[in-house]
Amino acid sequence: CSIGWFKTAEREGFARFSLPVYYDRPLIAAALPARAAELKKASGLAGMLALPGVRVGAVASYSYGDAVDQMLAPLAERVDRAPTPSSNFSKLVAGRFDFAIFNTEDLDYLVSQAPELGPRVARINLPDVPPGKPRHLMCSLTVDAALIQRFDQAISRLRFDRVK
Repeated sequence: CSIGWFKTAEREGFARFSLPVYYDRPLIAAALPARAAELKKASGLAGMLALPGVRVGAVASYSYGDAVDQMLAPLAERVDRAPTPSSNFSKLVAGRFDFAIFNTEDLDYLVSQAPELGPRVARINLPDVPPGKPRHLMCSLTVDAALIQRFDQAISRLRFDRVK
């Protein structure tokens, strides 16, 4: 078993999943302060993406969830896909795009690793983006279903399966 996986239809074909053990905090946008005021006026991700010529930073081969992935899909030529959250952050600070999308946890970590850059990044809440996705224990199909049930009982007892 491994911890922290998103449950997808594809993965359910080769794995068993526990109840959620954690829910990601909401996605957030980050921008350079000079651009943040205009972006905040757009009232959410859809409004920000509708701004003429806006360029967005995102992580390649990563799903931000169906709703956000669908919003980004028609803008492919205006989405700069970095290989990692760290490189996405570096590109943002270098001014390569107008704003970037981050998991809140990733952005918190990146700023903690480079605190001098924290003041150079403005956070923008995205009220039109669904809440964070649940993460699960993902186990091989060879793991007995009874063990998954025991995991689920413990998860429920500890209340990990509740949205925070």
